[in-house]
Amino acid sequence: MRRRIGAAMCALLAAFLALPGQAHENVPGQPPVHPEITPAQAAFDKLFWDIDDGAFPLDSYAQTYAVLARLEQAIPPGDVHRQLQYRYMHCLVGFNHGTTGAVDYARESAEAARAAGDEASEAALRACLGIHLSNNGDAASAAVQYEQAAQLARRGRDFNVEGVALVRRGNLRMDAGDIAAGLQDLLDAQQVFERGQVAFQVDFNLFAIAQAYRRLGELDRALEYINRVVEFGQARSDELVLASALNERGRIRMARGEFDQAEADLRQALVYATNEGRPASIGYIRLQLAELQNRRGRPRDALDELQAALVAYRQTGGPPPQDLLDLQTGIARSRLGQHRLALQSLGRALPALHDAGDLASVMEAHLWRADSREALGDATGALADLRAFARLRRESAGRATHQRVLAMSEGFDARYTELRNTRLREQQARAERLAAAERQRKPWRIASIALGAMLALVLAWLALRQARRLLRLRGMVSTDPLTGAINRREVQYRVAKHLAGGDAQLCVVLIDLDHFKQVNDRHGHAAGDQVLVRAVAAWHGVLRAGERLARLGGEEFVAVLPGAGIDAGAQVARRLLEATRAIDLGDVAPGLSITASFGVAAALPGERTLEEILGRADAALYRAKTAGRDRIEIADGPAPEASQ
Repeated sequence: MRRRIGAAMCALLAAFLALPGQAHENVPGQPPVHPEITPAQAAFDKLFWDIDDGAFPLDSYAQTYAVLARLEQAIPPGDVHRQLQYRYMHCLVGFNHGTTGAVDYARESAEAARAAGDEASEAALRACLGIHLSNNGDAASAAVQYEQAAQLARRGRDFNVEGVALVRRGNLRMDAGDIAAGLQDLLDAQQVFERGQVAFQVDFNLFAIAQAYRRLGELDRALEYINRVVEFGQARSDELVLASALNERGRIRMARGEFDQAEADLRQALVYATNEGRPASIGYIRLQLAELQNRRGRPRDALDELQAALVAYRQTGGPPPQDLLDLQTGIARSRLGQHRLALQSLGRALPALHDAGDLASVMEAHLWRADSREALGDATGALADLRAFARLRRESAGRATHQRVLAMSEGFDARYTELRNTRLREQQARAERLAAAERQRKPWRIASIALGAMLALVLAWLALRQARRLLRLRGMVSTDPLTGAINRREVQYRVAKHLAGGDAQLCVVLIDLDHFKQVNDRHGHAAGDQVLVRAVAAWHGVLRAGERLARLGGEEFVAVLPGAGIDAGAQVARRLLEATRAIDLGDVAPGLSITASFGVAAALPGERTLEEILGRADAALYRAKTAGRDRIEIADGPAPEASQ
């Protein structure tokens, strides 16, 4: 997913991730420092570092090119290295307000550095070329450039550029949905920064790691890392860092349902961005505040924030993120009952969100458009949106679970490899000690052998413990980590295996918790998680041996009943309905209760997959929703008399 943010925020993060912030050694595009430099070189260097340190605002096209013109004029005549430094700075910040020609400029600059034999400059410029290729949607070519940049920097022991190339490749992988691999790149970059003692990067790279954990859904870890960035910004009294870090912490807290704390963070980030005179950053933070107000059920406040965001974006002279503005406008209009206006905004937002690969926003747009279409009597359109939402939610949930398990698996693999290498080293050392003892016939040979045996036992115990952890990890691949229900992949496998015989009976009960989004909006995601956990526990209590419950995604579940026909399925659905009504949620939130709607379908002759059966169960579930919810509907026929 390629997320769009304000131009100033992009420039801020690019500067933090791609430019060194301390000594002049290993500067991208600059040769090793010599003891004597000319006054002209010193003047250029000072201006270069002032730009690097954020001394000049770069929030508009005019501001950026005025600063770059000064830097170009300061290049000492015939100084190839500083000419390449200028090209690097131009490549990095010169296209924030318009990308036309960026790829050609970056590629030409990288080739110029190669021709000059300046590997430090070439490494940095190839990293910049990767950025522009990525922005143009050419992720494969961008990955090649990042790898070349990392190799060149590693050869020249330029820890800063090597780490930055890994960070950029990690971001590229996360944008493609491979969040676990992207996170591993960020962690590898952190090791490079620490090894090279690149102090600023060591602290600020935690920002990218926090974002990765947020996208994995590991919100506690994300909060832990972003708090360290906030502390770093406070220690430096750096309002640019604090504006970015508090904005990200606000997003994390919003995802955790901590709306008051999220708003406090975003308001403080707004103060810092205003103090620094960064209109694009102000616009982006206002956009986050609009999303927060919509989640809190305050649509008029959301519209006010959106208007303020638009004003700020206009001050930059560049285009605003219109799709995200339209999305939040559509949500606010839908909440206000202005459904025709909502449909206009959401209709404009959806194609652009699809093009950007912003799956979460696409899902949200479909859900709110379904509400507005239903309110206007367009049942067919509402059903289409709900089906699109359900399909995307299942894909998203399966992908998120896979990424979390993959991230944990990679961590296990690293620990297991380390253990294995340690064991081999210990075994080799033990063998050498035994050989020396045999040659010298020392009296303590027996003790040495005994020690080796004890060591082998310890290693065997450690290996056994790691093997057990691996088995638990493999079990997690088939289980939803929150509720303990099996996941979509596992239930698909079980259904296909059961129906492989050709004439086996099977019935499914598709379950969707009613108004679950309102639970999250009003009481927070922690309360929503408790509702899911208790609902699954209640349903497990009425299912019999051999009947399995799976979470398809979000608040949607399916009960699979091997050997059952449609009548038996209806009886199970009635038990599930009553169990849902009986759930006590008073300790989660005062007055909170929950109901569910059910769609029942039996496998027809020739059906071999879960998806074939779910299509009819989904249609029955939709009838239950449109008929008032808290009820059962049977696929391909009327509901039984006891379905109410």
